[in-house]
Parts: sequence; structure tokens; C-alpha cells
Amino acid sequence: MSNTPDAEASEKQKIESSERDRRVWRREKITLPAKLFVPSTEIEIDCIVTDLSPGGAGIDATIIPPVGTKIVLYVEGFDRFSGSIARISKDRAGIKFDCSEYKQARTAEKIYCYLIGEPLPKTSTRSARRAALPTARELRRDNGETAGFDVIDISLTGAALRTRSRPVIGEIITFGTVKARVVRYIEEGFAVEFSRQSPSMVLTAN
Repeated sequence: MSNTPDAEASEKQKIESSERDRRVWRREKITLPAKLFVPSTEIEIDCIVTDLSPGGAGIDATIIPPVGTKIVLYVEGFDRFSGSIARISKDRAGIKFDCSEYKQARTAEKIYCYLIGEPLPKTSTRSARRAALPTARELRRDNGETAGFDVIDISLTGAALRTRSRPVIGEIITFGTVKARVVRYIEEGFAVEFSRQSPSMVLTAN
């Protein structure tokens, strides 16, 4: 069956709207613990948000629902977002939010505060407590050395890592797309503070 003019016009409007949304909201590279809830199966998945905007997010997780799956994303210190899985690449996924203009504006404000190091506006959803994330991963040091590690716990600003590697205090390490600074040693490894974008890289809306 051929497309009608009305159907073609509707599809064109959807594409233009999507492109306009991408121009308005730029995703910022940040690192936040989160929970991904799938209402259809009632499964809750630990994940890490690697980029965030008022229109969507990128996450790292060991379990990724299929594209099109309706989800609810709980982001530590931010809020709860309804949306769907938009794309998948290995253990990463892109999420498109279904938010009101008011919530988009509130999210933009919180991202701005996070990037410049100011306290986030209070939210009524989950607190910024630490969340256990036992997923095993690999870190990379400045000298190129790599080592396996487990995440003992993680918060809005940092994490505790279980590993035999012993970077010096102040060294910048990388795991996945995340950069972090070693701030202290613990019995089973060390603790890090996540690196943030400079204030000049704040979210803008046209």
C-alpha cells in the first residue's frame, strides 16, 4: 500500500521534531549511578548514566532491554524519567525520555548545577545514597597499565573500587568512558572522584 500525502507529511514532521530536539538539548558527559526499571517484566537493572540531557540519556549496563522497550530510569540525585530504549551498542544503550517541557527545564537546571559543582535542587524521588554495583570491569591508568576491578559502591560524585592495582593518589584513571581521580586507598582497593566537565561546557538551550 502506497503512502498517502498525509502520512508522508506526518512522518516528515516527526523527523523534523526529532532533529530539532537534538539541536536544542546537548547531552553532557557525566557519570551517575542509576536504576533501569522495565514495567512490562518488573525487572530492575543497575546501570551507570554516561551522558544526560533533558531529552534522553546514555547508559552502561550488563543487561539491555530490546529497542522500543518502555522503561523508567531512576537517576541518583536527579529524578525519575519515563521513556524507551532508542538504540543499543554492546553493553550500552541510548534512552529517549518522554518528558513535559516543565520537567525538561528542571532537568536542564540540575545538569547545569552538577556541571558547575553546585548542590542539585531537591527532588522527591530516590536519594543520592550509594548503590551496590557488583559488575566486574577493567580500568586503565595514565601509564597504559590495565587492571580488573569490581565496583564496591558508587555515588553521585565518586566510587569505591576493589582491585589489586595501586595508582598514586591524584592519578587520573579511565574505565569505560568514565574518567576519575584517585583520592584515597581503602582495604580492598581505592576510592575515586569522578571528573566533571568544565563550567564552559554547560548545557545550553536555544
